[in-house]
Amino acid sequence: MPTTEVQASSTPSDAYAPSPRGHGEPGRIDLSRIAQDLQIRKVQVESVVQLLDEGNTIPFITRYRKERTGGLNEDILRIVQERVHLLRQLAERKQTILRSIDNQGKLTPELRAAIRAADNPRRLEDLYLPYKPKKRSLATAARDKARLPGNPGWPPVWRTLSLRGYFLVRHHLKA
Repeated sequence: MPTTEVQASSTPSDAYAPSPRGHGEPGRIDLSRIAQDLQIRKVQVESVVQLLDEGNTIPFITRYRKERTGGLNEDILRIVQERVHLLRQLAERKQTILRSIDNQGKLTPELRAAIRAADNPRRLEDLYLPYKPKKRSLATAARDKARLPGNPGWPPVWRTLSLRGYFLVRHHLKA
């Protein structure tokens, strides 16, 4: 299927405004798939996307740009708008994930191909899950500090005891 290059937007409010290209390759979305799903011509979808990117509203396009869209009604225009928005978000997320995994040094050609081929957000997040940075809690940070070479922390026997057990052992050691 041929793809048409459409840039990923940075925020939902400017979803159809042209955005400067970031580093990496631009997001590609498949407009022919949208056209096939809605049973309209790909040229119509391309012209709707172009009009939306120029900042035109759906009512304006419906009333005054019928010749460019082939007379599509507002409902179809809104569906195209929503699909393009979702596909742009997916393309943007793919770029973010690729950068994150690449920064970790774990990006392989197979993984790159699988991420680029992902066609829905769930599949994309499933691919990213093993490489997603883990959130560190305060307790994890404290445990890591206690394991540093210069800080032995509690004696090894007491690490496995509960707090109550710790006081019982301490009491017996003093006696």
